[in-house]
Amino acid sequence: MTDDDLLAQIAAAPDDDAPRAVFADLLLQRGDPRGEFIQLQLAHSNSDREYELLRAHEPAWTRSAGVRGAGASYHRGFIASLYGSPGSIVASREALRTQPIVKLSLEPDGELAALAELPELARIRSLNLRAQRLSPSEFVPLSPGSLGAIAAAPFSGLRVVELGGNAIDDHGAQALAPASWLPQLEQLTMWKCLLGSAGYDVLLPRCAALNTLIVDSATDGAACVAALVRCRPPLRSLSLKDSRLGGGAAHALAAWPSLAGVERLDLQRCELGDDACAFATSPYVGALRELLLNDNALEPAAGAAFGDSQQLQSLDLLALGHNRLGNDGVEALVRGRGLPALQRLVITGNNVTDEHDVVETRERLAARFGHRRGVAIS
Repeated sequence: MTDDDLLAQIAAAPDDDAPRAVFADLLLQRGDPRGEFIQLQLAHSNSDREYELLRAHEPAWTRSAGVRGAGASYHRGFIASLYGSPGSIVASREALRTQPIVKLSLEPDGELAALAELPELARIRSLNLRAQRLSPSEFVPLSPGSLGAIAAAPFSGLRVVELGGNAIDDHGAQALAPASWLPQLEQLTMWKCLLGSAGYDVLLPRCAALNTLIVDSATDGAACVAALVRCRPPLRSLSLKDSRLGGGAAHALAAWPSLAGVERLDLQRCELGDDACAFATSPYVGALRELLLNDNALEPAAGAAFGDSQQLQSLDLLALGHNRLGNDGVEALVRGRGLPALQRLVITGNNVTDEHDVVETRERLAARFGHRRGVAIS
């Protein structure tokens, strides 16, 4: 079997270590240091020797793989991701053809249409698209034309998409919505994007297989929630961190039947106030293992609501840090009879004022949760 045959096997089956190991053995027999590097990465060594080999040989290895102008990163001995402009990715087409590349991270320019025509994109599983940056604080969303080109690209294996740094607005969502690969996505990240109701309404219903949705720093988090509760993606993880939701959105989310499948919910810094207590009594939170509500202006009543919650049966981590629980709220949390599975509790920054109270409360929490760990109070 020739080197080209082995490389074709490796590129066609990026999850299979066997042909990588065979290729490493052949290289070692020839005295090629690349063989040792592949073996070290397959063994997950993270050793000094691995980094020494990479520093000495990476430019030559990357050039010989066909990378031209793009950045590359290695995983399990081979190039697994490329990053740069669409033009640099097009120029690196030989690497896309011969290497087990499964991730692209793009800094868009006017060549997205040319990139979108490459049949090699069928092997890509993860795509990261960022907005065009005019200055350190000024971004321009991707144009509908650019997003339309991405929508038409042959991403038949795509499972993860990140649209970051204001990359998409409502017009862009309309252009992206027809993509044939949207219904197969498992993870969608849209941090600091400019979507409103029209954008979420056209995009989220197309993501029928989504299990992870990250919409951090949304300009209209309430619109995201409203669109989400109108469709039923099989979410297991949802993050709306740093998005202004308001009480109505909290209650709508807590009353959403599909919340029953969610295991991780991150609503930190969402200005919820005590409307966050809706998650203590929701009939759909039984599968939640992590609930993050740091910095939401929660008052003492939240301590009682969560401390006595009988619905959060599986909750392992509850983060209530930097709220306004005070001594009364923390006392109610200590005296509660809920949270049967809790192992990690974060309540730092809640104005527990008296030093003696801090020590005593920590001891009482430790006594309540028995062998459990991670209690932090300030």
